[in-house]
Amino acid sequence: LTWVCACKVVETTDVNSVCELNWMAGNRKASPYCCGILFSTCLLTSVLLLVLAILIIVLGDNLIQEAVNQKVTVVPGHTTYKQFVNPSVPLWKSVHFFNLTNPEEFEAGEKPVLEEIGPYSYRENRTKNITEVSADKKLLNYTQQKTFLFDANNSMSGAQETDVICTVNLPLVGAVAEVMRITDATLRFAGMAILEGIFKDADAHLYTCQQATPLVWNYTDDLIERLHTNFFLVLAGMNYPRSYVSIQLNNSINDSLPSAIYTGVGNITDIGKFVKWDGHVGELDTWPNGMGANDING
Repeated sequence: LTWVCACKVVETTDVNSVCELNWMAGNRKASPYCCGILFSTCLLTSVLLLVLAILIIVLGDNLIQEAVNQKVTVVPGHTTYKQFVNPSVPLWKSVHFFNLTNPEEFEAGEKPVLEEIGPYSYRENRTKNITEVSADKKLLNYTQQKTFLFDANNSMSGAQETDVICTVNLPLVGAVAEVMRITDATLRFAGMAILEGIFKDADAHLYTCQQATPLVWNYTDDLIERLHTNFFLVLAGMNYPRSYVSIQLNNSINDSLPSAIYTGVGNITDIGKFVKWDGHVGELDTWPNGMGANDING
């Protein structure tokens, strides 16, 4: 089957005649004028498509990569930036306790009997406070705040924030350990005498029983208050540094300390890498000759 161009010239008031093109089957003689127009149009279209294909092959990857980079860099206005500042992905922290079931017998010298209970689940919310974006948009400075809220649905069946958990009394043990490190025997004896008076006044024990959520994050009691404010401990610089016990931070505005990361602008492979943390650039000064242990990674 051969397809040819057949044309019919129609008279018109326009300067040019109108060529009505029709495709039809058969082997008929076509008007050279109409077929020439069609051939030129097809040739021009083919050339343009060929040029476009070449441009896509040569420049396509770079153009696509650049478009992707512009969307994923951590700069204001981009989706990645919004997720970085306030992640929508749900996060949880699960806590298991080893509950001391025989606290009084334990204090009297018997072997502790522990029962593992949990999980107690806490929904984590992270919010970053952007303090500065560099002029070239390559660096982003921020601090982070994390808050945790109890989530009964993801905790063990029947778990409540008010469940009472018994465990070792960390402030009491810590205070005794601190005094026992005193090398001077007289001062050590005086320190123990002060502690014994505080323990008696606060009715403190080797164990403490606290509600679950305060025990996870922070709690206070009469013993901690006395260890924090006692005149003689303050005078000796041995008082407890806070008026509460904080095992983990919750709702702290200094959770991450001031940090700086690469946004990915200029080099997408650097996106999210730490540049600075708490005033340290590239590495910490925590360990002498750290052999890489001081490197700030992430």
